[in-house]
Amino acid sequence: MLFFAISLFLLARVPENLAFSSPPPSSSSSTPAPAIRQLPIGRINTLDRRKGDNALDSEMYSAPRFVTHTDDAFLRKLTDLYRKVLPDDNNEVVILDLMSSHVSHLPDDVQTKIKRVDVHGMNQEELESNPVRRATGGRVLVRDLNANPSLVGLCHTGEYDAVLCCVGVQES
Repeated sequence: MLFFAISLFLLARVPENLAFSSPPPSSSSSTPAPAIRQLPIGRINTLDRRKGDNALDSEMYSAPRFVTHTDDAFLRKLTDLYRKVLPDDNNEVVILDLMSSHVSHLPDDVQTKIKRVDVHGMNQEELESNPVRRATGGRVLVRDLNANPSLVGLCHTGEYDAVLCCVGVQES
C-alpha cells in the first residue's frame, strides 16, 4: 500500500483566516467568540513511524533515480496550487523544499519571483541537478530524517517564508 503526503507550510505571512478560525456566531450572544487555534490534522506519533522494511533509507537513495512519483495531471494541479498559495514578495521569498529531488514542481512564473530555493533530500546528485535550486543559488541539504528527524545544524529554519514537502512516500 502506498501513502502519499503533500504538505505546504507558509511560515512567515500566514493569512489570519488560515491560521485561526472562529466558532460559528451564536444567536444568544452579541459578543464575538474568541479565535480558536486549529490543531494539525493527522499528526503522526511514534507508534505510526514503523517502516515496512528494515533497510536503511540511505541505501535506497544512494544512487540517483531522477523519477517523479505521480502522474502529470497531479503535477499540474500541484503546480497550480503553488501558484495560488506561495507568497509573492518581489523576489524576496525563500523556500525550503523538504524531501525534494531533481525537481521542485514550482511554476515557471513563480520561479522568477523567488529569491532562493533550498532543497533537502537523500541524494546529493539529484538535489544538485534541481533546476530551480540552481537558478536561485539555493543550498543542497542532505539528511536522512528517519535517522535524525531534526533540521538543527542543517539550516536556519527561521529564514524560510514557505516550506514545501510533496509526495513523501511510505510503502507498507
